[in-house]
Amino acid sequence: MRILELSYISAITLIAISLFIIPKENKKVIYKIFVFIVALAFIQIFFEGFRWQMVPSYLLGVFIIFLISKRNLLIRKRSSHFYVSFLVCWIPLSILLPILLPIFQLPKPTGNFETGVVHESLSGETMKIWYPTLASGEEKASYLSFKEIKDLSPFFQSHLEKVKANSVFGTPVASNNDGFPVIILSHDLSDSYFTGIGEELASHGFIVVVTENQDTKQIVEYLSSLNGKSPFHLDLQNIGVIAHSIANYPTLFHRANIKSGVSINSDKSGKPLLTFHMGNHEEYFATIDGATHMNFTDVYFYSPYLSIRDKVNPKKELKLTSKLLLQYFKSTLTNDISETFLDERITIIRK
Repeated sequence: MRILELSYISAITLIAISLFIIPKENKKVIYKIFVFIVALAFIQIFFEGFRWQMVPSYLLGVFIIFLISKRNLLIRKRSSHFYVSFLVCWIPLSILLPILLPIFQLPKPTGNFETGVVHESLSGETMKIWYPTLASGEEKASYLSFKEIKDLSPFFQSHLEKVKANSVFGTPVASNNDGFPVIILSHDLSDSYFTGIGEELASHGFIVVVTENQDTKQIVEYLSSLNGKSPFHLDLQNIGVIAHSIANYPTLFHRANIKSGVSINSDKSGKPLLTFHMGNHEEYFATIDGATHMNFTDVYFYSPYLSIRDKVNPKKELKLTSKLLLQYFKSTLTNDISETFLDERITIIRK
């Protein structure tokens, strides 16, 4: 819940309770309450914008103004019981809706770089590209792209379109004579679900391409055509691939300049799985205790209900996943083995 939303809901809740304490004849106090409610509602909407999750709290403000104008009704026992019962039911609704569907903020990336983002399109599939930049203090990009906002149902649109990422849209890439190594993240969900991972990896000096497109040959050729154009400065000899929830993930790795790959939860059945692999290359098997299929995305930031239901701490899960990926790709793409990360929930088997 944002600051002005919290201030407004807290204020009208206290006012609703105080209506049964303020003497009826104290007209000055009643008038000030009326002005305060109206002014605070306008200030909140003006600075933070309207979203439907706040409608119950706005209606609560209208109801309080009605009670102020009809103070004599509170004296009658039957009427008083009705209004108290209504407030007991309505106040929790006013508080819970903005909490359950928040305008969330992703954790700030931990790397030395700020991050930029651009949107590209390839064969009808969108791509979000995060990259290192030195720009700071500029307006942050929207968490969702225009297309994603347009495709959203009205139920989610009014608040998710207000969510901001940590990245600046279209800002120049940071300087690097050799270019930055590239990580392609292919998935079957939504590009924005991987904003947290994309920003974190980009802040540590990687260019992260997130797309539903599963043709890495086509993606690499397209990136080659962009290379050198602002804001792209790519090291296309050092490419890593992440496949999330893609059963045929091995096909993503079959290019000479793809040096390493990660398959995240390619089998979603939850059933026992026996996998045979060739024994002539390096492999790691990592298991994160208690992780769900969506742990590797931003979905649990969307509502505390989801994180409570699945017993997930989204900030910790993002940190856990990002650190593990960072250690792996620094080692395989840049030969940097200084990054070490261990966690009691992670079991890694090296073959």
